[in-house]
Amino acid sequence: MGLSGGLMLGLESAVEGGSISLVQNDRELDSYIGSDSFVKGEKLLSVIDQILVKNKFSLRDVTKILVSRGPGSYTGIRLALSTVLGLHSATGIECLGMTILEALSYAAGVPCLTAVPVGRGIVCCQSFDHGNFSEPMLFSEMEYRSEVSRVSHRTVLAHEQLFFIPDDSSIKMMNAGRNMALYLCKAWESATPTDVITPFFV
Repeated sequence: MGLSGGLMLGLESAVEGGSISLVQNDRELDSYIGSDSFVKGEKLLSVIDQILVKNKFSLRDVTKILVSRGPGSYTGIRLALSTVLGLHSATGIECLGMTILEALSYAAGVPCLTAVPVGRGIVCCQSFDHGNFSEPMLFSEMEYRSEVSRVSHRTVLAHEQLFFIPDDSSIKMMNAGRNMALYLCKAWESATPTDVITPFFV
């Protein structure tokens, strides 16, 4: 899947410390992975500006912003969406949203299960299989491990914090790392992001 179409900015601020990815022509130019305090306060726009300036760009050069609608921290989701909608209003940049679980599924292939931590020891998962998908599911970390092992012969793409090796060798466990924003940029051509950017709470 290509990332053609100019300079793209991926923004995910609801999972752990959040992340930002700057992508151009199939290549990630730069990224930012936040600490646990990333979504607290008003540093999001400042970090975006720092990444652009560091790579000799400005907001005028960005052709598309991909933002995660959730799941994750309510505060983080609201912050990301309000920031992106503000940038769209001020600059006219095309802004598209999708859930981070959906974005991960395009990297994993199907059938797959995608998983991210959403805080307080809770994991949000969703399964995808050739156009069919489950409702998002919330588990404790122990329940999540049971869910991973419940179905053989599928891929599981999970946030770095949730990676483990299951006993069933037919389950392909993949570590997605912490840079969730990059998956938004990778998925946009294959996925169906929407310009009606609404929060996805679970």
